[in-house]
Amino acid sequence: MPHSEWKPKFINVEGEFTKFVLGFRGGKKLVDATGPIPNGFLNADYYFAKDEVIIELKCLSENAGNPEVESRRIMDSARHLGFTPFHVLRLMMSGNPELQKILRHAHAKKIRTVVEAIKKANKQIRASKLILERPNARGLIALANDNNYGLTPSEAMSAVVKAFNNISDCHCDCVVYFTPNVLHDIGDKVAYNLWIPLYNVGSEIFSTFVNEFGTAWGDYVHNNIEPLISRIKNDSDDISKTALNASIIAEFKNRK
Repeated sequence: MPHSEWKPKFINVEGEFTKFVLGFRGGKKLVDATGPIPNGFLNADYYFAKDEVIIELKCLSENAGNPEVESRRIMDSARHLGFTPFHVLRLMMSGNPELQKILRHAHAKKIRTVVEAIKKANKQIRASKLILERPNARGLIALANDNNYGLTPSEAMSAVVKAFNNISDCHCDCVVYFTPNVLHDIGDKVAYNLWIPLYNVGSEIFSTFVNEFGTAWGDYVHNNIEPLISRIKNDSDDISKTALNASIIAEFKNRK
C-alpha cells in the first residue's frame, strides 16, 4: 500500500518475537530448555532442539538519527579527537575539511554500537552451547531494527561484516537484519519490512532454516499483527541489492 495513505502498527518486538518462536517448530525460551541459569552466566534467548539452533535477539532501539543523539555522538567524537565545541562551530562555519574527520569518527562510532551488540550475542550463543552441551548447534543472531531511523540497511550489513571479521571465536552462523518497526521504500512507494540474512563463511547450508524462519515470521506478522499487502522473496542478488539500497520512510517514526 502506498505509504502516504497508511500508518503501520508499532510492534512490541521482544514480546511478539517470543510468541512467534514458541509457535514455530518446537521453539522454546532457552531458559525453559535448560532450567534455571545462575546469575552472571551469559545465555541466548531461544533454542530449537529439533534443529539444534540457538537464537539471540538483539533490538536496536536507540534512534541514531535523532538530532540530539546525533549531536551528542558528534561532540563525543570531537572531544575524543581533541576539539572543543567552539572549534567544532568554527569548523562548521568555515567548511574546514577537519570537520570531515570528526564526522567520519562519529559514523564509525554509530557502526561500532551494532558491532558490539553482535559480538555480545556471539558470546551468549557460545555460552549457551556449553550450557546445552550442544557444541555443534547452529547460532543465529536476529538483529532487529526496533526504532533506529539513523541506520541504513547498508550500514547495518557493514557492521555485520566488520563483526564477523573481528570475532576470533565465532559461534554465529548467520546474522539476520530485519526491520519490524522501521519501514523502507525500495523505489516503488510501498512500505516494506526488510529481512536480510548474512552468513558466515561455510554456513550457507543454514539458509534453509533461516529462510523458513523468515517466511514464518512474515506469516506471523500478517496473521497476528497487521496484514502485509506485498511480499517479495529475497532469493536473488538483485533483490538483495535493492534491499540494501532501500530508503528509510522517516514519516513513520515516533509512532509508539
